[in-house]
Amino acid sequence: MNSWVSNRRLFHLHGWLGLNLGILLFAICLSGTIAVFTPELDWWLDPIRQVSPPADVTERPISWSKLYEAVKAMHPHAMVSRVFAPPDSNSAAAAVVQYPPRDTRVVFINPYTHEVTGQRTFLDIKSFIRIFHKQFYLVPDTIGVHGTFLVGMFSFIALGSAITGLCVFKHWWRALYTIRLGRGWRIMWSDMHRCCGVWSLLVAILLSLTGVWYLTEIILAEAGVLNREVSLASVRDKAANAHSVVLRPLPLDEIVQRVKTAYPELTIDTISLPTQPQHIVTVYGQGGASVVRSQANSVSLDPYTGEIFDLQRGIELPLGERLMHTADPLHFGTFGGTATKVLWFASGLALTIGILSGATIHWVRVTRTENHSRRRRYRWMISGIATTLILIASAWSAVVFITGGQVSTGLQRSTPVPAGSLTLQDWAGTVYREDEPQAGTQTISIHFDSELHFNIQNAFYEYGRGAEAHAGSLQVLSDRVRGQVTLPKGRSFIPEPFHLRLIAKNGMEHVLKVEAIDLHREGAVKVPPRPEVPMAVYGSIVVFCAMLLVPSALWLRYMRW
Repeated sequence: MNSWVSNRRLFHLHGWLGLNLGILLFAICLSGTIAVFTPELDWWLDPIRQVSPPADVTERPISWSKLYEAVKAMHPHAMVSRVFAPPDSNSAAAAVVQYPPRDTRVVFINPYTHEVTGQRTFLDIKSFIRIFHKQFYLVPDTIGVHGTFLVGMFSFIALGSAITGLCVFKHWWRALYTIRLGRGWRIMWSDMHRCCGVWSLLVAILLSLTGVWYLTEIILAEAGVLNREVSLASVRDKAANAHSVVLRPLPLDEIVQRVKTAYPELTIDTISLPTQPQHIVTVYGQGGASVVRSQANSVSLDPYTGEIFDLQRGIELPLGERLMHTADPLHFGTFGGTATKVLWFASGLALTIGILSGATIHWVRVTRTENHSRRRRYRWMISGIATTLILIASAWSAVVFITGGQVSTGLQRSTPVPAGSLTLQDWAGTVYREDEPQAGTQTISIHFDSELHFNIQNAFYEYGRGAEAHAGSLQVLSDRVRGQVTLPKGRSFIPEPFHLRLIAKNGMEHVLKVEAIDLHREGAVKVPPRPEVPMAVYGSIVVFCAMLLVPSALWLRYMRW
């Protein structure tokens, strides 16, 4: 072997990687290991996700229209953006609903009786663990690439550790069955480190390679190379301009039937619904291609005519896009069902134990060498301090994410309150007060019946009567009209003197008078209270944090900081 790339240098490199970067690598591997079974944990700990299937379950296909209708009956003025099929016969179907301004919920529906079983926020065990695993919460929000660059870089660290370990240890196959007990704890843990490393080697290399691809995917996506949404934007605009002012989407069952005709082998698991006329409806699922996520197979349609704009088969994708959709099943072991998930979990657990034992052994070896001095320890202290700061920043961001963005009490102040209704011919909308009046203004949002889409270009309002009347404009967003209304001095917002003028994209103008909603009237529309996060989710998060903190504290104790 080349003198520069000697076994001794590789051995020191292997130990250096584990000792300097081991805590973060341990955190990534532990969270990824747990993430394999987080959907099952959520199902097991949350009764509203569980259903009892009938005896003839195979003879009862899903009625997507009835699932949608069940959600709308519970949330008549919310925007339904996605509907998900149940992952198995014992699980509920789900739908994502949105209230202004930031109130997004997941509603669960029994697919056999079409009854709503309950609702949840997006904070569950799966979302918490996977966001941590993906980006350490090192972003202002759950969407972003700041933390993913850091985690992606650690894929190279994990890959380097696996390769150097394989090169250093001769006759590595003996470690598969060799753990010497009774020879001292250092020998036992050294054997344990080698055994865990060898048993998890193939999966570790695969996880590292998919992690490298995730980083590559982020870079390509930022450059616009892998963004297919751009190619469909012109189609959406063309579809919106070609229709009349008031649009009524087709029933979901009819859309599904058109998809089945065009793509018979597709097993549908997700329907992404339009929230405005320029949006398309996209259906995802599995069909034809192996070891790909559902997004690899999709059909995009005009929701009003059923015309197919785009049909994507995973088996026909170019290599770059195929890799993008293959990474998830390979990274989390979902491609082979329970068998591969168990294998991935066991390999991840072995890898996690191997990281801890290996770094500890190397530190003891370094600190006990004859020429070791306190000065040399500072080389590791720098990386240790950096690691600690990253973990502290991650913990702080995670707390902010939970308390400020996902827990019900954090958003209860901004839960919308229906204040008025407006109608024109066969379509309707609801005016919501978004927050308490401040400085003589009231923020309002107007949602239109989600079964109808009004092709709006501009929105103006007039509020008040006589000398107190005030006019202004409202912002037209992707799913609603929103803005601040100036209130008469000393007054709170009441809908009767409120008039709305809408200008459609075809130039037509409509003036609507808003009528007050009596919230105390029997049958009046009310926003259901925002759901509470189950205590089991909080308990699981605490257990996960303890699993991270205890080894990290012991590690720092070995470092004698």
